[in-house]
Amino acid sequence: MPDYEAMSGAEFQRAVGDDPAKWTEAAAQNAEAQGLKVEREWLLIWFTDAMDAARKNPIKEVVEP
Repeated sequence: MPDYEAMSGAEFQRAVGDDPAKWTEAAAQNAEAQGLKVEREWLLIWFTDAMDAARKNPIKEVVEP
């Protein structure tokens, strides 16, 4: 498993892309590094829903009136 905490911003973006599972793991690593506990299954659902919504509603539609 990659150490997302050790990556630069660009490395992180290349590593996770738009994969909700990778975002979930990265967020969980970050939370645990701060002494917090997150429920991975719950977080995965949130990232999946958010990315699905973003794919269905491109930013262009949000920004333009």
